Order: sequence, then C-alpha cells, then structure tokens
Amino acid sequence: VAVDNELKVKALAEHLKGAAIGSRRTALLGFGNGVGSALILEGEIYRGETNSAGEIGHTTIDPSGMMCECGKAGCLQTYINISSLLSEANKIRPIATIEELFAARQAGEGWAKYLIERALQYIAITVNNVVCMYNPDSVILSGELVDKFPAIYEEVEELCTKEIVWEPLRGSFRIFRSELNERGVMIGSGLLSQMRFFKLD
Repeated sequence: VAVDNELKVKALAEHLKGAAIGSRRTALLGFGNGVGSALILEGEIYRGETNSAGEIGHTTIDPSGMMCECGKAGCLQTYINISSLLSEANKIRPIATIEELFAARQAGEGWAKYLIERALQYIAITVNNVVCMYNPDSVILSGELVDKFPAIYEEVEELCTKEIVWEPLRGSFRIFRSELNERGVMIGSGLLSQMRFFKLD
C-alpha cells in the first residue's frame, strides 16, 4: 500500500499522462475547498523535509486579514477557497453554493463580481509566486473552481500574462487546465504504486 497526498499524486498523473506530458518541471495548483500545490521535478514528486512542500494555501498574504481554519490570520486560501467566498457572500445575502455566487456575478451583481474577480486575482498571484519560487515549465490549474467554471481559466491566464506574473518569466512556462480532473487522483495513485513497487519496462 502507498499512502500519499491527493494533490501530489494528481500532479504526478498530469505530469506523466495528462496536460504536462513532456514537462521537466510541473507545478499543479488546486483551488477548491482549500488551496494547495504540488511540484514534479524530473518525474519525481518534490516533498520537502516533512512531506509538506506545496502547502501554499497557508502562506500569509495579510497578517491582519481574515481568520483561516488553521488558526492564523490572512492565509492565501481565505481569499480563494469556496467556503471563504460563500462566507463573504452571505454577508450580503443568503448564498448556499458556489454556483449561486457565479450566477450572481453573471447577473451583474457588483458585490459578486468583486468577490470572484478578487479571487481570480489571487489565483494569478499564486501562479506568479510559484513560478518565481520554482521556475517550472508547466503550471496546471485544477480543483473544483476550475473544473466547475472553466471560463475562469482564460481570465486567470490573461491576468498572468498581462499583469501579475513577473515580466522576465512570462514566456518561460505554459498554463494548462487539468486534463484528468478528479480522475487524476486515481491515476496518480496507480502510477505511484507502480513506481514504488514494480519495475516497469
């Protein structure tokens, strides 16, 4: 049995069988109920000292910002994850699902437009930070937000290429949507087990 973090095995699947085939350095970012990342270097999962590499959702954006479920204030994920967006939305009016929030944006409600566009800006900032730290050749956007609302991929890509990403690095990598989506976790788990327990020709 091999036990691992689902985002790490999903990144492995995208690197070997999905959006980033042929990549040497793949960064996968997940945006949904949390915010996380995983890095594949030359076909290997980068783990860090305690297997905690990639916990980008708990990097501090604003020490005076919103409280995170981890107990710190101003974590990156408090500006992007679904529960935080819904919590903010419910200060205006009852919103039960992320679909309702996007519908409010589509209907032209200014507060919904603000919340979602702020989240997209922070997603682009996340891409910039990962690119500046690790200099990958491929960045994959994944998770419930991107899977449910694929149109935001183009918005984030435009923010990255025109505004947010540090200019010297803008042409050094490509941004992809996840090809495998949730299947990537299962596929990556199988690949990890094969790599760990079997010698494949």
